[in-house]
Amino acid sequence: MKITTTNLKKSKSNAVVLYLFEGENELSPAFEYYNNLSNGLLKQQIFDFKVIDANFNSTFKFSINPDLKVVVVGLGKKDKLTRKMFSHAVANVSRIAKSLNDVKTIGFELFEVKDFTKSDCAFITITASRIGLYEFNKYVKNKSDKIKTIEIIEDNMTSEIENSSKIGAFSSYAMKFTKDLVNEPAGVATPDYMANVAKEVANESNLEIEVFNKAEIKKMGMNAFLAVGQGSANEPKLI
Repeated sequence: MKITTTNLKKSKSNAVVLYLFEGENELSPAFEYYNNLSNGLLKQQIFDFKVIDANFNSTFKFSINPDLKVVVVGLGKKDKLTRKMFSHAVANVSRIAKSLNDVKTIGFELFEVKDFTKSDCAFITITASRIGLYEFNKYVKNKSDKIKTIEIIEDNMTSEIENSSKIGAFSSYAMKFTKDLVNEPAGVATPDYMANVAKEVANESNLEIEVFNKAEIKKMGMNAFLAVGQGSANEPKLI
């Protein structure tokens, strides 16, 4: 999956995530931009027809045109929003965006509250969206991972936001890598398999690695460790 940063007018997202806060009358530049693209219909739906409130995790889907959709998410009161709450909201809205037709790129606007800056927001957005979009489909013939790109949309881009986005990209890749290992069938993820994966990671990252076999583990007196796997046909490995 590709992670990019861009500004509003250069965004290639065909699903954009916008946020609402309770008691906040001033809309974000991103909200105003997409409202203008909708000829004011987006704002009308929310504030005149009240199709959504700003309660935490409330959502509203709106099509600006056949190629551009908006998902509005309520985040509750700004001074009550925590990193954990925001992470849950992003993971949830990512799954919603994924369910929409013909969506290959999801864009997220940035904001800041008392507990985190726009840089933090970018990091949380990338890691949480990857959690929401995650599927283990290695052995599935017809894969459904249609989302190819996550965009961070911000007109006032800074080096801090760019760096946080890069860290988020690396962190989210590591999370997916780990989830894939955990979800492998037991007959695949044997001690030998895990040791080989660890060696590959170590070699790629210039890290030292040592793998102990059953005899070496026994010599170290790690009897509890050996007892766990004594019923297995696969000998244990300590990495």
